Amino acid sequence: MVGEARGQANSYAQAVRENNRGVAQMGQQFTEKAADSFADAMKADPKLAQAAINEDIALMALQKLDGAKAMLQKAIDLAPKNPQAWYNLGLAQHAGNELDAALKSFQQAAKLDPRDVDSYYFEGVCYAELKDYTKAVAVFKEALAINPLHASAEFALARSLQRSGDTQDAREHFRTFQ
Repeated sequence: MVGEARGQANSYAQAVRENNRGVAQMGQQFTEKAADSFADAMKADPKLAQAAINEDIALMALQKLDGAKAMLQKAIDLAPKNPQAWYNLGLAQHAGNELDAALKSFQQAAKLDPRDVDSYYFEGVCYAELKDYTKAVAVFKEALAINPLHASAEFALARSLQRSGDTQDAREHFRTFQ
């Protein structure tokens, strides 16, 4: 039993080292190497959710969306209450033009972290791309209630108001954006 526990501790330590190596490689723009290091971390300890999330980030940067989504699903299976995993899954789904799925992922991320303005912002982006401007406007306003200086949300709100026919409010938000 002691040997088994020591082996698990060694596997975890190796996974953390590989994960940290991958983070350093990402910082140096060695994205392929980073993805390999994150994969090695997952091999050393398949339960290290952060390594799966980090591997997703590397795979997204490499435009490998299917691999990124697979890693995120693994991260969500390991840590279903991790808002970063849901947010990143939403980004991967959005990049793959899976707007309904992305919308649900961003909503889950916002539910888990109600102060994460970017989850609301991308939820609004999905609604706008689905041409549901009423919902987009409401969500962009939620984002701006959290962070009134979120320029992207301000601009997206103005555009959604404009597209919904509310040109007067749209002008006001365009001015605020500028």
